[in-house]
Amino acid sequence: MPPQKSFMENAYYVPLSVIYYALAALLALMIYGVIGSIYIMGLDLYNAIYFTVITIATVGYGDITPLTVTQKIFSVTLALGGVGLIAYVFSLTVSVVAMTLQETISGARIRRLMRSMNNHFILCGFGRVGSSVFNELKKRNQKAIIIEKDREIVEKELWDDPEVLAIPESATDEETLMSAGIKRARGVIIATGDDVDNLFITLTCRELNPDIWIVTRASKKENIRRLYRAGADRVISPEISGGEDIYFAAMEPTMVRITVKHDVDDIGGEAEIIVKYGCTLEDIEYHLPEFREPSSGR
Repeated sequence: MPPQKSFMENAYYVPLSVIYYALAALLALMIYGVIGSIYIMGLDLYNAIYFTVITIATVGYGDITPLTVTQKIFSVTLALGGVGLIAYVFSLTVSVVAMTLQETISGARIRRLMRSMNNHFILCGFGRVGSSVFNELKKRNQKAIIIEKDREIVEKELWDDPEVLAIPESATDEETLMSAGIKRARGVIIATGDDVDNLFITLTCRELNPDIWIVTRASKKENIRRLYRAGADRVISPEISGGEDIYFAAMEPTMVRITVKHDVDDIGGEAEIIVKYGCTLEDIEYHLPEFREPSSGR
């Protein structure tokens, strides 16, 4: 299996084995032509190579002419095989060269966009949880770079959208995180389904950028403490929080909603914090004396 190139070397992997197979088939046809020319046409080695080349290339100068039925059948098979293989190799080469050029240009564009990213999120893992997180980031117009080691998911689901920046590598690799701009990122969201990978990614991110905000997923409750020790700022367990959401939904008819009242001075202090750290506000209700019903904003 050919080695995979890193994302920074080439955003797409182009298999060249198909060209090698076609060239091997062309070489086999040449060997067939030389051997047949020696034993069927009765030529010496040099003339056998000459006759094979001009027959495969369909030049046919007429200086060497097949006479017997066997010689004519051999010449026809050699010519037909040559026409088909040469056309196949030529079209395949043109296609691969065009594909490589297009993908190189596209890869350069992706790398350029990634280098210009700043104050963005790095999302590690694009499974069930990761895709949901990405949808939430998009709804709030947050910039994100996705790192997903499953190349098929990246090629079939993510690269179809030119607005999505995705790296088909493992987030456990330091070079991949550096390519995603971890030094300039606002935060890292680790959403793979493997707690061991999440632990290693957390350690690597904390080492590369000690000040970055890290939110990681925990599939098992016993790993939550380990992830905090590894450097995570927040550890979320969808399995545990999902159970809590179901519980609160069941208890909703008997729950009492408590509203915290803030005066003007409190709102002013909160506004300073929002402006200073670039925060966003969600689910806010303003109780104004002029309105009987509270107005809410999101």
